[in-house]
Amino acid sequence: MQTVFSLVFIVGCIGAWYSIKKRPNKRNRNISIGLIALSVLVIGLLPSPEAENKSENSGNKPSVSSISTPEQKELPLDVSKEVISNDDGLVIISGKTGPHAEVAVGMGIVGDATTADKNGEFELSYDMDTQEEATITINSKLDGTSKSTKVNVKMNERALSNLNKKEVQASKTKESEEFAKKAAQENNKATEDSEKEVNSQEKQVDDQKYSQINSEIEKHLEENQGWAMGTIDRNGNPIENGEPNPEYANWIYVRSITYNGSDIEVQVTADFQSLTEIEKNSLGSSCQGMTVSYGALSERPPLYVYNGENSYGGSKILSTNKFTWYK
Repeated sequence: MQTVFSLVFIVGCIGAWYSIKKRPNKRNRNISIGLIALSVLVIGLLPSPEAENKSENSGNKPSVSSISTPEQKELPLDVSKEVISNDDGLVIISGKTGPHAEVAVGMGIVGDATTADKNGEFELSYDMDTQEEATITINSKLDGTSKSTKVNVKMNERALSNLNKKEVQASKTKESEEFAKKAAQENNKATEDSEKEVNSQEKQVDDQKYSQINSEIEKHLEENQGWAMGTIDRNGNPIENGEPNPEYANWIYVRSITYNGSDIEVQVTADFQSLTEIEKNSLGSSCQGMTVSYGALSERPPLYVYNGENSYGGSKILSTNKFTWYK
């Protein structure tokens, strides 16, 4: 039927072309167009040969619902509900599952894991360690199926006794370590206190020594200033209307000389800056000489000159008996 209307469609197309191009005729053109339209409509409504073949073939095929699939069997897993450890605290768990199934304690990452034999029999171990009793999970997997069961595991009496002994020993060891640590801390503290005491005593000795040196330097400075102003005689005795000694005149600008064990600090008046570089060098060298003499030192210590907190100069870094002065 579809073939007939296909021929009608072709004839209509030829007639329309002939009535328009070769020999124009409105009546024949309209008839040709009508045949084309009718054939297209009928062809569209008719079923295709492929659809008919599918319909016929579908009648010969059995329905999906009529095909039966074998039911998947449940994976067996037989294990004792409670297992007691050996004397070492090790629990041996025996059971039966599907042949060649993967069996594990928990996920088998931390716990023991194995593969059942051809009869489905397996054996797993679990170390109680410091536990007296625990509940663990046994998992079995085979061909996409799985089964789990809970097992209560306990220590036997001897293993429990050994565990208690270990705990007592661990407690004693901890106490012993804490005692030793405390004793060491006390010993260290005693040593530190002793060192502090020694350092304190040494500092006191040093302070007394430096105090004595500075006392002698102060007396010497007072004598130099007395001679500079003519207030004492050659023997250091006070006099009135004495004649000033110009050789000691520059000592008038010195307020104090202090030795601290490493260097010398000299405090001066602002008029110190009026002295020449040679006079400053002479005064600085004399201050070092006093300190070396009264301190019984083998080398001249560095010297620094101040007016209050203002630095006026002092010893050079590489040569303590040479000076740099600031203006």
